[in-house]
Amino acid sequence: MKTKKITKIKSLLVFTALTLFGFMTGFAQSINPSTALNQVNTQVRGMFGAASNLLFGIAALIAIVGVIHVYTKWSKNDPNTTTVAASWFGALVFVALSGVIIRALTGVN
Repeated sequence: MKTKKITKIKSLLVFTALTLFGFMTGFAQSINPSTALNQVNTQVRGMFGAASNLLFGIAALIAIVGVIHVYTKWSKNDPNTTTVAASWFGALVFVALSGVIIRALTGVN
């Protein structure tokens, strides 16, 4: 019974020592908040630029698939062709404008 208590106490002391050592090394690092915030700002703007480029690529794929789909309906004389064309065009406009809006709101060129 005593050996279990001693083992628990030893493991608790080791855990406490490691935790304190971790906190000390964390506080020992000096970080300039202005530099850190500027770095985060740059990284986030880079992500928005990539996201907006991705949306433009998706819009191009939507345009290609939409044109093929509408052409096949049109060549079969389907009466529902104009509705399908309008819905594909709406999807294309939505995705393309999402990319433009992301660029406008974040100031990414």
